[in-house]
Amino acid sequence: MDSKSGNGNGNEIEKDNVKRETDQTQLQKGQNESQSNIKNGFIIYEFANGDKYEGSWKNDLMHGKGTYLWRNGRKYEGEFKGGKKSGFGIKFIRNEFYIGEWNNDMQNGKGK
Repeated sequence: MDSKSGNGNGNEIEKDNVKRETDQTQLQKGQNESQSNIKNGFIIYEFANGDKYEGSWKNDLMHGKGTYLWRNGRKYEGEFKGGKKSGFGIKFIRNEFYIGEWNNDMQNGKGK
Protein backbone atom coordinates (compact mmCIF):
# COMPACT_ATOMS: atom_id res chain seq x y z
CA MET A 1 0.00 0.00 0.00
CA ASP A 2 1.18 3.53 -0.60
CA SER A 3 1.56 6.11 2.16
CA LYS A 4 -1.64 7.90 1.14
CA SER A 5 -3.77 4.95 2.06
CA GLY A 6 -1.55 3.95 4.97
CA ASN A 7 1.20 1.41 5.14
CA GLY A 8 1.22 0.59 8.82
CA ASN A 9 4.43 2.48 9.58
CA GLY A 10 2.85 5.71 10.77
CA ASN A 11 3.04 7.67 7.52
CA GLU A 12 -0.67 8.30 7.40
CA ILE A 13 -0.43 9.97 10.81
CA GLU A 14 2.63 11.85 9.63
CA LYS A 15 0.84 12.83 6.43
CA ASP A 16 -2.20 13.82 8.48
CA ASN A 17 -0.02 16.04 10.67
CA VAL A 18 1.47 17.67 7.58
CA LYS A 19 -2.02 18.25 6.17
CA ARG A 20 -3.14 19.84 9.41
CA GLU A 21 -0.02 21.97 9.38
CA THR A 22 -0.76 22.99 5.79
CA ASP A 23 -4.34 23.87 6.72
CA GLN A 24 -3.00 25.78 9.73
CA THR A 25 -0.55 27.61 7.45
CA GLN A 26 -3.43 28.92 5.39
CA LEU A 27 -4.64 30.69 8.51
CA GLN A 28 -1.26 31.51 9.99
CA LYS A 29 1.99 29.84 10.88
CA GLY A 30 4.79 31.54 12.67
CA GLN A 31 6.61 32.59 15.72
CA ASN A 32 5.30 34.85 18.45
CA GLU A 33 1.61 34.13 17.86
CA SER A 34 -0.56 35.62 20.55
CA GLN A 35 -3.65 34.09 22.09
CA SER A 36 -5.84 36.75 20.45
CA ASN A 37 -4.89 35.61 16.90
CA ILE A 38 -3.25 38.94 16.09
CA LYS A 39 -0.37 38.20 13.75
CA ASN A 40 3.07 39.26 15.04
CA GLY A 41 6.52 37.99 14.05
CA PHE A 42 7.45 35.90 11.02
CA ILE A 43 4.39 34.26 9.49
CA ILE A 44 3.46 32.55 6.23
CA TYR A 45 -0.09 33.60 5.36
CA GLU A 46 -2.27 32.50 2.46
CA PHE A 47 -5.20 34.78 1.71
CA ALA A 48 -8.61 33.44 0.70
CA ASN A 49 -8.06 34.72 -2.88
CA GLY A 50 -4.89 32.60 -3.26
CA ASP A 51 -2.34 35.38 -2.75
CA LYS A 52 0.43 34.56 -0.27
CA TYR A 53 2.66 36.60 2.05
CA GLU A 54 5.74 35.30 3.80
CA GLY A 55 7.42 37.71 6.16
CA SER A 56 7.16 39.90 9.22
CA TRP A 57 3.89 41.01 10.78
CA LYS A 58 3.24 43.62 13.45
CA ASN A 59 -0.18 44.14 15.05
CA ASP A 60 -1.92 42.06 12.36
CA LEU A 61 -0.34 44.00 9.45
CA MET A 62 2.52 43.15 7.08
CA HIS A 63 5.42 45.10 8.56
CA GLY A 64 9.16 44.71 7.97
CA LYS A 65 10.76 42.51 5.31
CA GLY A 66 8.61 40.11 3.34
CA THR A 67 7.58 38.59 0.03
CA TYR A 68 4.08 38.99 -1.41
CA LEU A 69 3.12 36.60 -4.21
CA TRP A 70 -0.06 37.25 -6.16
CA ARG A 71 -1.83 34.16 -7.49
CA ASN A 72 -1.33 35.48 -11.06
CA GLY A 73 2.46 35.24 -10.64
CA ARG A 74 3.33 38.84 -9.80
CA LYS A 75 5.75 39.14 -6.90
CA TYR A 76 7.03 41.85 -4.54
CA GLU A 77 10.08 41.36 -2.33
CA GLY A 78 10.94 44.12 0.06
CA GLU A 79 9.82 46.23 2.97
CA PHE A 80 6.33 46.80 4.31
CA LYS A 81 5.02 49.33 6.80
CA GLY A 82 1.51 49.22 8.25
CA GLY A 83 0.34 46.64 5.69
CA LYS A 84 1.62 48.53 2.62
CA LYS A 85 4.72 48.41 0.45
CA SER A 86 7.03 51.03 1.94
CA GLY A 87 10.81 51.35 1.74
CA PHE A 88 13.09 49.49 -0.67
CA GLY A 89 11.56 46.72 -2.75
CA ILE A 90 11.47 44.86 -6.04
CA LYS A 91 8.25 44.12 -7.92
CA PHE A 92 8.30 41.50 -10.67
CA ILE A 93 5.60 41.47 -13.35
CA ARG A 94 6.19 38.86 -16.05
CA ASN A 95 9.53 39.83 -17.69
CA GLU A 96 9.60 43.35 -16.23
CA PHE A 97 10.50 44.61 -12.80
CA TYR A 98 10.79 47.77 -10.72
CA ILE A 99 13.66 48.13 -8.24
CA GLY A 100 13.48 51.10 -5.94
CA GLU A 101 11.67 52.91 -3.19
CA TRP A 102 8.01 52.53 -2.29
CA ASN A 103 5.75 54.72 -0.18
CA ASN A 104 2.16 53.93 0.81
CA ASP A 105 1.91 51.06 -1.73
CA MET A 106 3.12 53.30 -4.60
CA GLN A 107 6.42 53.42 -6.49
CA ASN A 108 8.35 56.41 -5.16
CA GLY A 109 10.98 57.90 -7.45
CA LYS A 110 12.61 56.70 -10.65
CA GLY A 111 13.75 53.28 -9.59
CA LYS A 112 15.30 50.94 -12.13
